[in-house]
Formats: sequence, C-alpha cells, structure tokens
Amino acid sequence: MRIRLEHLEKEFDGVPVLRGIDFDDDVTTLAVIGPSGGGKSTLLRIVGGLIAPTAGTVEVDGERVDFDERTLPAYRASLGFVFQASGLFHHLGALENVALPLSVVHGVPEDLSFLADGTADVVISNCTFNLSPDKGAYIAEVKRILKPQGEWYFTDVFTDRRIPQETSDKVENVAMRLGGAAAGYDGKNAWRIFRRDRKRHKSPNSAHTEAACAGALQLQLAGPNYYFGQLVDKPTIGDDQRPVEALDILRAGRILYATAFFALLLFCGVPLLILLFP
Repeated sequence: MRIRLEHLEKEFDGVPVLRGIDFDDDVTTLAVIGPSGGGKSTLLRIVGGLIAPTAGTVEVDGERVDFDERTLPAYRASLGFVFQASGLFHHLGALENVALPLSVVHGVPEDLSFLADGTADVVISNCTFNLSPDKGAYIAEVKRILKPQGEWYFTDVFTDRRIPQETSDKVENVAMRLGGAAAGYDGKNAWRIFRRDRKRHKSPNSAHTEAACAGALQLQLAGPNYYFGQLVDKPTIGDDQRPVEALDILRAGRILYATAFFALLLFCGVPLLILLFP
C-alpha cells in the first residue's frame, strides 16, 4: 500500500494538532511514535477516513481520499481499523469480533457459520430479512445460532394491503409536506421532488418519504451504495442544491416529529370530527 500525505493539517476549535505533515512511501509496516497529545491518533484517524483534515490531501495507492460522507463508506470498507479504546462486543469471542466486520461489510461469511449453534441470546436485524435473496435460509441460520430461549428482534417493511397503495402514498406525502413546511423548510420543493422521485427506490415505502424529505432540506439522497461489500448502482433522490452536513440529521428529526404530529391529526383527528359531528 502506498500512502501519500501532502501538507496535512488538522485543528480542533482553532487549536492546531497537525501542521504540514508530508509523507510518500510504500507501506507494509509503519510505526508512528511521539509523545502523548502529539497527534498520532488524529493522523491515523485522518488516513482511516474517520475524520477530515483541516487542510492538505491524502492519497492511498494513487487514489485521492475524498472526505465526502457519500463516498467515504466505500473507502472505509477497504480498510481495517483497531481503536485505542475497547470497541469489542463482550458477548462475542475474539474470532467472532474479528469476523463480524467481514460479515457485515463484505458479506463473508454470509451464512454466519463462524457462530456456533445455540450461542446467541439475541439476534437483532434491521431491514436485512427483506433484502435476503433466500429468506428460508436466513430464518434457518437465525434459529441455528439462537439459544433455546433466545429472542429475535427485527424491523422491516410491513404493508397493509387493505389500504390502497395510492391512498397511503398520498397521506404520506401530505404529512411530510406539512411537516417540512411546519419545521421551517422548503415545502414547495418537497412537493416537486416527491412528484419526480417518489418511485426511485426498490422499497415501496421508502422513496415517498425520502423524496419529500430530500426536497424539504434541498438535498440529494440515496444513490450508489455498498451492500455486503458489493456496489449497488441506485438512482439518486432530490437535487444536489447544497452539501450534506451533520445538522441535517437534526433537521430531518424535526421534520419527522412534525410529520408524526400531522399524521396523528389526519388519522385520528378527522375520524374524531366525523364521530362528533355526524
């Protein structure tokens, strides 16, 4: 692996930690030695793509590292990083801790064969069952690794077919638009992006709300992503009107709460009015 650092600098709250770091060499084993607080961990975190430098560039094997959260996951998936503080799962052994990132990031092994039979107290899966190509094998593996009294918790897509999909989509859109506008964001753009991009997603539920949120925040979401180490080319949702920033998490949370409020009014308030004033 060839690592090239050029004029690398890093500051925290105006306090310089790294100044003018330059390095260019083929690396197999490299030790960075210095006093406590000298910036060793900061340097490694930058090279590992965990934090962005204040100035300067990082190249690995001739490819410049773009510190953009939309492209960083692919770079991070190509590396291994051992943290200074303990980052282990205490219910797993040494082998399982090492193998877990291989399974989650790279899909190796996909059948969880590194876990012995009846060793897991709890299995938690988030929207993985619906993505599994062989759901029978997925269930069999979960049953195999669970203890006799073990528990399986999962979140996934549920659709009540008694409600027509078109009606459900319209209710979601109205609630998201009202929520975005009430939270102080671009309700008009939420409607425009919803109409244009609401079907750009494999999930029947996700794109409608994601499109409205992207429009309200004037962001571009989705796009190509890595699943089990494989790059999947997916369409983008929304327009790239500004860079994504950490505060957008809080903004999306505000839209979520405002949307939930309006959804509560739509689903509970309207039937209540009908009952009170027939």
